[in-house]
Amino acid sequence: MKKFTMKTDEIAEYLSVDPSFLKKNRNTLFFDGVHYTYPDKENIRMLRWIVSAMELWMMGQSTSTEEQALLDRLVS
Repeated sequence: MKKFTMKTDEIAEYLSVDPSFLKKNRNTLFFDGVHYTYPDKENIRMLRWIVSAMELWMMGQSTSTEEQALLDRLVS
C-alpha cells in the first residue's frame, strides 16, 4: 500500500503547526519510517512526512513511537 506523503512546509500548514516544530522534534517525537520517510535513501535525502501517521499523532490516537517503530520494522 502506497503512503501519501507531504513536504515539511505542506504538512506543517495542513496540521497548523510551525515547520520548525516538526524539524526540532525529528528523532525525538517523530521517527524515520513511522512519521516521515526518505524516498531515495542513497542519493538524495528528500524528507517526506507520512500524512496518515501525522494525522493520528495530531488526534492523539497513535501508539507510542517506540512501539510503532518496532511494529514497522517487524512487518517490513
